[in-house]
Amino acid sequence: MKLRAFAILTAAICLAGCTLPNSTTTGTQTPGGLNGNWQLVVGGFPVGVVFTTANGAVSGLAIMQAAVPQVCMAGIPCGFPEVFLGGNLTGTVDESGNFSLTASSPYPSTLTLTGQVSGSELTGTFSLAAGASTDQGTVSGTSIQPIDGTYIGVVTSATSGASINVTAALTQGSTPGSNGVLPLSGTVNFGGYSCFSSTTVSTGSAVLGEEYGLTLVPTNTSSAVGAEGGVSPDAKTLTFAFSVFGGGCAFDYGSGTLTRQ
Repeated sequence: MKLRAFAILTAAICLAGCTLPNSTTTGTQTPGGLNGNWQLVVGGFPVGVVFTTANGAVSGLAIMQAAVPQVCMAGIPCGFPEVFLGGNLTGTVDESGNFSLTASSPYPSTLTLTGQVSGSELTGTFSLAAGASTDQGTVSGTSIQPIDGTYIGVVTSATSGASINVTAALTQGSTPGSNGVLPLSGTVNFGGYSCFSSTTVSTGSAVLGEEYGLTLVPTNTSSAVGAEGGVSPDAKTLTFAFSVFGGGCAFDYGSGTLTRQ
């Protein structure tokens, strides 16, 4: 089972070129505010970014969340999004919510976003320049509230068909690292699972946009466990898919939905 969120977060680490400033990124969005975790759609492609703002100045590491071709067709310049996999967005937002952001990618290319944020939504346009190639289109975005609290649900094992009662107590950090993502910590318990019960959320677990990934360390076995899923904009619901690597339950996996209590 492939854990796509892990791949995205790994890509974020590899693409990070600048350390983002420390600032609080949680809380309900208000007009003019870009703080926090956002899921963008740029020209039809998903982009996750954690924005930080201070006195109208904005920064955030934009991470493309869609698969891109490894090569372009012979003789044809690469276009969007092949030329833009990540870049440190910087710019401004005024009190009315009007923003202008620019990022340069090492490929090289330059991405510009302009528009307006109001509450938990933003709309605008993008333009992309990469050598002689250019592109432009629309951008939209939704603020993703913090993953914070106790989530409970039933997960079904794909190999045994067993129902597993999952309780995840999760806390989202408020400051992005140099990789642009927000850390997650806590515990995840697997009630009624034969291989392990209690697990600790390990370093490297994080959320970006509407996707998260967890590295779980069981307390009573040497098995490695990974989990991933999506988070609803209000963070009240998590999709949860797990995979076990090593131990007596190696290659077991399952999925379900967790709801914040």
